[in-house]
Amino acid sequence: MKNNSLFMDILLPLKDLFWKIVPQKIGSRIITMYFNKKKFKKQDWMLLNLYVTGKCDLNCIGCNAFAPIADDYILDIVSFESDCKRLANLAYGTVTGVGVIPEIHILGGEPLLHPKLKEIILIARNYFPAAKLKIVTNGILLLKCNEDFWECCQQNNVDIIISHYPIRLDIKSIRKIAKNYKIQLRYYRGVLPWYKMAFDLTGGYDADKNFRKCTAALQCVELRDGKIATCQYILKTVYFNKYFQKDIEIQETDFIDIYKAKNMDEILEFISKPVRFCRYCTLKYLPVKWALSKKDISEWI
Repeated sequence: MKNNSLFMDILLPLKDLFWKIVPQKIGSRIITMYFNKKKFKKQDWMLLNLYVTGKCDLNCIGCNAFAPIADDYILDIVSFESDCKRLANLAYGTVTGVGVIPEIHILGGEPLLHPKLKEIILIARNYFPAAKLKIVTNGILLLKCNEDFWECCQQNNVDIIISHYPIRLDIKSIRKIAKNYKIQLRYYRGVLPWYKMAFDLTGGYDADKNFRKCTAALQCVELRDGKIATCQYILKTVYFNKYFQKDIEIQETDFIDIYKAKNMDEILEFISKPVRFCRYCTLKYLPVKWALSKKDISEWI
């Protein structure tokens, strides 16, 4: 628990401060260097990503969540509460887990499209009272959110992170609302480069080498319907396969079932190593001009 406490008490607040004062591109490199040193070792904790919707109201070219071609997936509240209870019990033997999951990111698609986002926040906060909760959004719907949403974020200490896109956004008004509710809000300002991450449909890459170089490893651990995967692509590749009639293979060894795991150590060991799916990644982040998706396969290969 000593390492968990160090991360929660020092490194986690420092990371948030870091993003405010360091340009995103530089910050990403430094954070990646930190996580690279942790690979191939059993972890003491994990940052958990929760993708609550498949669809998005922006649908960018080459979206790494496959939102333009995703189905109408909506996180089931009952299933989510069961997953949280299971993880908390695995970690601590109680339903009030702290430490091992110090940060939970709520994403999509676009998370504000989920009709029961408030319930998701309340469940996450109930089972992980000490975790930092963050909603990662494109910001388009924030000014349409009602008072109930903002009060829920305030009462449950939820940060709001707005990802930057080359779109018009009334950030001044959004900041004003967040300030009124005393909510931490961060906006990645500036013209950001846009990239696509290309897949190799033959699965011809070396999984170990890819994992060692991967910038998503340990940073993009996903929980979805009772399963934990080491990166966001694995459990969402079903969208790609279905839409383009492809057969990128997802095996049971590419994720871990939290209901079959004997303890949290088994999960923390699992996320520290590559899986067979890693061989489908080229790790080539190719620059593209930002635009709305045309749903063409070339956006992902």
